[in-house]
Amino acid sequence: MNGHYITIAARELQRYLGTSFEDATEKACQSIMRHALAAAASATASALLPDAGALIATGVGVGFVIAMYVDVCKIFGISLKKNVLKSVASVIVAETAAYLGVLISASIVFSLIPGIHLADTVLCAIINFCMVYAAGYLFMRMMLNVFKAAKEKGVAPDLSEAALRQAAKSVSTKENISRAAEEGKKLYRQAKKEYGDCSDIKPESAE
Repeated sequence: MNGHYITIAARELQRYLGTSFEDATEKACQSIMRHALAAAASATASALLPDAGALIATGVGVGFVIAMYVDVCKIFGISLKKNVLKSVASVIVAETAAYLGVLISASIVFSLIPGIHLADTVLCAIINFCMVYAAGYLFMRMMLNVFKAAKEKGVAPDLSEAALRQAAKSVSTKENISRAAEEGKKLYRQAKKEYGDCSDIKPESAE
């Protein structure tokens, strides 16, 4: 079970890259789902902390986004240094978190009210799942835009950190984030049933 939007993005990216692996699209989609679930599970654990545990949980997703980008690049055969991926992740996560700010604020409010940490943990899990899921979609759309533009111009793609940060900002529109986050919200429970909490996946350092 994969989301509609990430499947389309992965398929188009594979087509432009000419990736020979037939299952690259499926593997990329599964990677996004699994990293999003791992972030959700980690956020749930963080949200069990007293008081503002949910505030801590909202920062959990960054390391999983970086790990996801590393994995997706391996799947598609894209050669990018980890520090560049960290830089791109910081841009996309910041833009995505800003859009999801209302939900994050609600999560913090829940965490400050004694006796309702269960609601807090569920909300934190969904927020982080949607954040990482949307970040995966945006990354593939970004890379598709970069490679597509280069192909149309007949030049090599600019994969410098500065160029990719700008491409990340350009793709991180309210429409794109909303589309992916809404899809992620609908998929969360079914994905958890299918893949579990994916605790075998560990986040990369964001430092």
